[in-house]
Amino acid sequence: MCDVLVLDDDPSTCELIADLLVEEGLKVEEAHTPERALAVLRDSPGARLLVAEKDLCATDEIDGFAAAAEALRLYPSLRVVYMSSNTDALNCSGSTPRERSLPRPFIPNELIEVVQDLLDHSL
Repeated sequence: MCDVLVLDDDPSTCELIADLLVEEGLKVEEAHTPERALAVLRDSPGARLLVAEKDLCATDEIDGFAAAAEALRLYPSLRVVYMSSNTDALNCSGSTPRERSLPRPFIPNELIEVVQDLLDHSL
């Protein structure tokens, strides 16, 4: 079981984000493809938050937004942080109280604040 699932196709970025969140006392799983992310969520029904990179590599059939949309459909109480270096793409992301956008690159404390805010508030 995990608190947070990080979806990023770059293993080093995924690991960096996971390490930051583990330092905050969170249980974190990593996924490098949308399919793996959805499988982890199925296997970790207690997951509370998905951190999803919007711009996954071209070999993935769906991007991070589509993966998050499917995850939210399957797990309506899930919270999502969308990340992208394309700020126009982030402006198109969901804007419910369970969703936040974080432009990349970000300062580690920005990520931690966004994650804690989403996890600390019951919606």
